[in-house]
Amino acid sequence: MPIQFLVDECLHVSLPRLAHARQYAASHVVHVGLGGADDAVLLARMLREDEVLCTNNARDFAGVLGEQELHPGLVVFEENTFAALQRRLFSAVLDHVEGRRDLINRMLYVGLDAASQELHEPAHDRRLSEAEKQELLRIVTPRIREEERPRL
Repeated sequence: MPIQFLVDECLHVSLPRLAHARQYAASHVVHVGLGGADDAVLLARMLREDEVLCTNNARDFAGVLGEQELHPGLVVFEENTFAALQRRLFSAVLDHVEGRRDLINRMLYVGLDAASQELHEPAHDRRLSEAEKQELLRIVTPRIREEERPRL
């Protein structure tokens, strides 16, 4: 069975559409009635449904998953950013996992390379205009780091 994604509510509701366009199953917690659910409920679902959880909340999930003998995988967005940049980062994740059947016991950290972080950080403290967002999207470079088990 191909990789399936469960997108946490801290990420934009448009991310599952990107996965669908590449033939992956994906759901956003809000669309499956789990908006506002405790982390334990999301963990139970991802384990039961064999879904890779996508979140920017590594602290709460990595430790619990590290205690599991087997888990479907975790994708951590290191940047808390606007929807279009989240989509850019998630597209990089989809590129990274293309052709793979699973992410069992894997953790992907997706963020920006060092030069892109320098551009993004000052912008993070204020509201960006659409033109600034488009320029940032044009020049940023996603970075993915993969680990076998979550960092505790």
